[in-house]
Amino acid sequence: MYTKQISYASTLPISLAEAKNFLKVDTDITEDDALINLLIQSVVQHVENVTGLSLASKNYILFLDRFPSFPYLDSTYTPLFGALPFYFGFFPQPGFPASGPLYATGQLPFIIPIDKTPVTAVTQIIYMDTAGNSQTLLPGRDFVVDLGSEPARIGPLPGGRWPLGMVGLSAVQVYFTAGYTATVDADSADVTISGAPNPPKQTTEFKFVTSIPADLKLAMLLLIADAYANREPNVAGAVGRIPTLDAILAANTRWDFSHNNL
Repeated sequence: MYTKQISYASTLPISLAEAKNFLKVDTDITEDDALINLLIQSVVQHVENVTGLSLASKNYILFLDRFPSFPYLDSTYTPLFGALPFYFGFFPQPGFPASGPLYATGQLPFIIPIDKTPVTAVTQIIYMDTAGNSQTLLPGRDFVVDLGSEPARIGPLPGGRWPLGMVGLSAVQVYFTAGYTATVDADSADVTISGAPNPPKQTTEFKFVTSIPADLKLAMLLLIADAYANREPNVAGAVGRIPTLDAILAANTRWDFSHNNL
């Protein structure tokens, strides 16, 4: 399982004007604008790499070699269970359990977690069926999306199951959007979870904040200022780290130990 970015952010979380104001560079001085823009781009990428967050809204594809599966005896994969028991982890079962409120679906291999945060939309899933044809699944119609959890999760419709498809390199592709808005005010996004509520009185419409955390914006400004003021490698005896910056990035880092070869 791995994720690839397929679009660039249209708006970065730090604007040129904000960076110049923090650096105390007058707006009418433009000689260093190209350099400051480069610092903004590199700092945003660095903080994303450190924290695992998507700081600016971008489009991604999550690649899987198969849908989450459960060994059951009438599956076309049955011959593999004996040959590759380490791959499935347990013995095949006589029936394929359906996703529902009476099952601990988070503990069974039904759920597809998305390793970017915050996810704001899942648009489609494209997979290869057993005949080798490309098929498209849509949210609400073919699967449900849980944007309220972290990481965001995708699962079958209540009482349903994932379709039987090919097992192959990147045979399943999940298209989604993740990232904060650039402002630090009270911007929110309306989010609708489609499909039948499960359990019946579960809230399916809610709002969550998508504006970028203020401390991360400060961290990026600190990094920009440090790189702008120190254009040579640190020498012996110089301060090599910024304690405030380290604390902010550590507090916002998303640790993920759940990667597996889905």
